[in-house]
Amino acid sequence: MHSPQLSGMPRGTRDYSLADDVAKHEQLMERVQALREEAQPTRDEILNCIDHLLEPQASQVLELKFIDDVPMKEIEAELYMSTRTVKRWYAKGIELITLPSDYEPLNSKASVGD
Repeated sequence: MHSPQLSGMPRGTRDYSLADDVAKHEQLMERVQALREEAQPTRDEILNCIDHLLEPQASQVLELKFIDDVPMKEIEAELYMSTRTVKRWYAKGIELITLPSDYEPLNSKASVGD
């Protein structure tokens, strides 16, 4: 009976190189860039709504949260506010957000003529 010889080294079915990783990385970066460009108009719409809030503290909290993607704990530290205060300004900002009267979601603009 034959016993398999174990060397402790993984065996693969194909050669693998650093060039493969670099190529995958470049493809991922191109996809990320394309998604960022695609999302820019929506981001601009959100920022425009936030900029028109009458409460500057609420604007700060919402911009950090939705535009800069900062976690709530970090918003508290950055703005020197308590958890309760940040939550209060967040809720007030969400309550105050209004869409322009001529607002039409980006996705519906493309389907109007269909």
